Amino acid sequence: MSESDRHKRASDFDEKDRRIILQKIDDERKIEQKANEEIRDYLSDKRVHSYRGNRFYKATDYKHGFYVDADILENLGNHVKEVDLKRTGYAQKHVIKGLIKWDSARKKVLISPSKVRVYYKPFEIER
Repeated sequence: MSESDRHKRASDFDEKDRRIILQKIDDERKIEQKANEEIRDYLSDKRVHSYRGNRFYKATDYKHGFYVDADILENLGNHVKEVDLKRTGYAQKHVIKGLIKWDSARKKVLISPSKVRVYYKPFEIER
């Protein structure tokens, strides 16, 4: 594909299409910004643990507890991220790979301890 063909394609959009595309991009940006602000507000009074030069938040539910890297949690936004979950207690396997995301409706962190069988559970971050 030549350079002139690319310019023709971009010029095929009329003003209405451009406005629609820019509006969608702006809406996505606003959703992402709102999620980042919600996470920042949620984490503002939470306790940060330091271990071997790294910062962690402790996420617990009624049964399990995990240490989650603070940088990943602070930059979570509106995305699902893969994370190393460090278990608390006396488990055989101390570090497992899981998925984490932010639920803006419940204002909670959702964690799936398995990447194969994805089932998100709400976790509280320790104060």
